[in-house]
Amino acid sequence: MVKNNYKKILIWGAKSKARIIQKMLENMGERASFLYDSYLDYLEFETNAQFSNSKKDLIGSRKDWIIGKDQKDLSFPTFN
Repeated sequence: MVKNNYKKILIWGAKSKARIIQKMLENMGERASFLYDSYLDYLEFETNAQFSNSKKDLIGSRKDWIIGKDQKDLSFPTFN
């Protein structure tokens, strides 16, 4: 079994800012594991992260997530 070294990162909100944050995380060598937005029924962009709009899914896995990161550690994405 291959162990992945990625942290479990939750992005709260799944619209355009989540898409930008995902790109920023990729530039840092990380990736989002879970997107949560109670106001959306589906995502408007492609991602490998799990998406949910259910509080039950969010609460059930809360102990596994890293929530947020210091702004000084983030860099702006470059779009190709």
